Amino acid sequence: MGAPKRVAIVGAGPAGLVAAKTLLHSHPKGTFKPIVFEQTSRLGGIWPIERDERDGLLDPEMPINLSRYSVSFSDLAWESVNLDGALGSDLSRQRGIPPRLPMFPRAWHVGKYLQAYAQRYLPEDTISLNSRVSRTVRENRNGRYVWLVELADSRQEATRISAGSDLADQSEKRNSLEFDHLIIASGFFSKPFTPEIPGLQDFSGRVIHSTQLRGVGDLLKSKGADTASTPGPGPKKHKIVVVGGSISGAETSSNIAFQRSNARNSPSGPQHDTDFEIINLTARPFWPLPYMVPTKPMRDVQSVDGGSTVPEFDPAPSFLPWDLCLYDLSIRPPGPVVVQNAIVERERAHMLNDAFRTLTGRDPAQSDMAEYLVGGGRDRPPYVAITDTYAEFHRTGDITRTIGRLREILPTENGRSTLKISSSSKDIEIRDVSALVLATGFEPHAALRFLPPAVLAQLGHDPTCRTLPLFLHSSSAFNPAVPDLGFVGFYKGPFWGVMEMQARFLGKIWAGDVGSDQYKLDLEKLEGVRAALRASGDIAQFIMGDFSGLVETFAETLNISRGSLGGSSERSGPAVPARYPDGGSDPDQVETIMSSLEAMLDRSYSSGSYVARAVFYGLQGRWHVSRDLRSDLDTYPSGKVIGVAWFHPRQPTDTTHDAEYLYCEEGELTTDTSLKMQVSRRYVYRYDEAAERVSTWFVEPGDGKSVDYPFHELQFTPRRTSADQPGSASRSWSASGYHLCEKDEYHTTYDFRFRGAALDNFEVRYEVKGPKKDYTTATIYRR
Repeated sequence: MGAPKRVAIVGAGPAGLVAAKTLLHSHPKGTFKPIVFEQTSRLGGIWPIERDERDGLLDPEMPINLSRYSVSFSDLAWESVNLDGALGSDLSRQRGIPPRLPMFPRAWHVGKYLQAYAQRYLPEDTISLNSRVSRTVRENRNGRYVWLVELADSRQEATRISAGSDLADQSEKRNSLEFDHLIIASGFFSKPFTPEIPGLQDFSGRVIHSTQLRGVGDLLKSKGADTASTPGPGPKKHKIVVVGGSISGAETSSNIAFQRSNARNSPSGPQHDTDFEIINLTARPFWPLPYMVPTKPMRDVQSVDGGSTVPEFDPAPSFLPWDLCLYDLSIRPPGPVVVQNAIVERERAHMLNDAFRTLTGRDPAQSDMAEYLVGGGRDRPPYVAITDTYAEFHRTGDITRTIGRLREILPTENGRSTLKISSSSKDIEIRDVSALVLATGFEPHAALRFLPPAVLAQLGHDPTCRTLPLFLHSSSAFNPAVPDLGFVGFYKGPFWGVMEMQARFLGKIWAGDVGSDQYKLDLEKLEGVRAALRASGDIAQFIMGDFSGLVETFAETLNISRGSLGGSSERSGPAVPARYPDGGSDPDQVETIMSSLEAMLDRSYSSGSYVARAVFYGLQGRWHVSRDLRSDLDTYPSGKVIGVAWFHPRQPTDTTHDAEYLYCEEGELTTDTSLKMQVSRRYVYRYDEAAERVSTWFVEPGDGKSVDYPFHELQFTPRRTSADQPGSASRSWSASGYHLCEKDEYHTTYDFRFRGAALDNFEVRYEVKGPKKDYTTATIYRR
C-alpha cells in the first residue's frame, strides 16, 4: 500500500467529524489521513458545547426539531454520551425513576454528542482548532491534481496540527499544506442571511436576526436606548414583526409569544412590557406540525348500515416523534425506494397537503389554515414547521399571520416604521412597527469563500441562489468536473444520516472502489430546479428533504444492507442512521441504538408512551367549558356552568418539571333553582418527560399564580371499545387521578379524544365524597 491519501476537511461540525471518522474507520488502515481545520477554538460548529453559551447562533436550551434517533450517527448511541446529569427531572430522580434521555435533545446536548463522537473515534492530531482556511489552490501536476491549503497564519497554525509532523514540515517550506483531496464541511448554515430590503438601514426600531433573539425585552427597547418607552406622541402598543415562514419563522414567533405568556402568568410578574402585537410575515402558509404525531391518524369502522367500512379520525391513536412517522418505510409506494423530485407536480402537492391536513387534524375550511383552500394553496408544495405551540398561539390571536413579502420600509414621524407588503391579492401596509426580527435563514456562500474562482465556475456557482448555490451530483457530495473535491452536509436539511452516507460515498470513490466517471451530472434537471427557485415555483421546501429516499438510495449504491426492526425482514419502520451501518461502524453501539429504538416503538404501540406529552401540549390555549354539577346534599348547589378556560404556557416554576401551564377558568353557574353566579377556578398543570406524567396542582389564593400543593397525577390507560361506530365518542385515551383532602376523597377521570395530532375535546369527571360533600361534576371542553 502506498502513502495515505491526505484529505483536508474544512469545519469541525457534525459534517466534518463524520467525514473524518468515516475515512479513518470505514477503510483499511493507512488508506486516508484526514485533517479537520476548525476556525474556532472548539469543535461542534453551530452547536454549543455548554448550556451557558449565549453568544452563538443557537440558544443552548433550544430543543431540536428531530428526535435523537435521527440526530445521531450510526454508531454512537445517546446512551453513551455524558450529559452531566441533565437527564430526567429532579422529581423523577427523587422517586427513583431511571433517567430517560430527552426524545428531542437541547442544542447543547447535541454539542456534547459531537464532543463524545470525536473523543471516541478521532485521534487528537486529526482536528486542528483555531485554524481558519483562508485560501485554497487546485494545482495540476502532470495530470494529477493536488490541493494547497493556506491558513490565516499558516506557519503558526501548522504547529497546532502536530509538531514535527510531515504536514507541519511542508507548511514551513511552502507556506501552505498539500492534500490529495478537499472536503467542504463548513456547513450550509454558516452565516445568517439578511435580505436587501429598501429602508432597512433606516428602520427606526430594533432589528435583529432570529439567531440573536434571546429575550423579548431587548426588542422592546428604543433604538440606542435602555428603555421601552416611545418618545413623543404615538401608539402605545408595540408591534413586533417576524419576517419569515417555515421553521425559523414559526419557532421565533412562538418563542416571543411564549415569553409574553410567561411574563403575564408567572408568579414573579412581568420582567418586560407585555402590551405588544406579534405579526408573522410569511411568503406562504405552512402546516404547524407538533413534535409528536399519531402513527395512524385514521381508522376504518363499520358504516351505520353495517356494510362497507368508512374512514374516520381515530380518537385514541398511538404517538411517535414526527420524524419517525414520516421516515417510516412502510408508507412509501411499493417497489424500490427512490428519491422524490424536488419539483413537485400538482397531483403530488394535493396528496401531500391532504396528508398533512389529516396528520395535523386541522380543518382548513374552519380554521386558520384556510389559506390552503384559497388562491390555489393546495396546488403548491406544502411547507411545514415543527412546533408544539404556534397553531394555538395563532388560533387565539397571540400571533397574527400575514401572507406576503416585505418590499420596503418607510420611517414615520412617531419613531415607528411602516412596512410595505406585497401579497397575491393586493399590497398592504403594517404600520407602527417598533421591532423587526429577521427569521430569514442562512446563506451558504461564506463556506465557499476560499475556493478558487475557476473551481467555482466549474461547479456552476451562483452567488445569488441560497438554496442551490452549486451544481452537484444527486448525492450533493461532488461534481464529476472536480472529482477530488467533496461536500458533506452542504445542503438545506439537517439529516445526519445523509451526511454519513455522503462521507462513505466520497471514501469509496477516492479509495478507488468505484470510479467517479460513472456518476453523471443531470445538468438539465439542476438548471430546472434553480429556475423554479428563482420563480418561486413548485419546488419542495427542502430539495434534499426526502430523507428515507436518500438513505435508501445511498444504501443501494454503497451495497449497505438495511438493519431489521424486531426481526422482521419487511420494509417497515423508520429509516434512521443506525439501520445502515457499514464495516467501520461499532457493532455494540449500533446494537444499543437499535435495541433502544425497538423498545421505544414497542412502548408506543403497546402501552401508549408519549400520549401524556401529546395530551399536555394539546391542552394549550382557549377552551369552551360546559359543566354539569350534581349534588346529593341540599347545602351544595346543583346546576350548569358555561364558561371559558385557558391553559397559559409558562416557564416551570421549579426544576422538578419540564413544562407548565397556568389554568384559568371563568364562567357562570346557573343553579337548578335559576340562581346565577360567577365562578372561577385556577390550577397549575405540569409535565414530567422522564416519568411521562401530567400532574395538577392547587394555586395559592393570594396571587392566583403560585403553586400551593399537589392535587393529583394523571395515570393514563387506553379505553378500547368494540362499539366503534362512526362518530362514536366512546373511544378515547383515559386517565384517572385521586386526591385526599383531610376526609374528602376526590376521584377524577379523564377522557381525551384526538383529531389527528390535535386534541379535539376532552371530558373531566369528579366524584367527591366526604362528611360534608357528596357531589359529581362532568365537564366537557371543546374548542
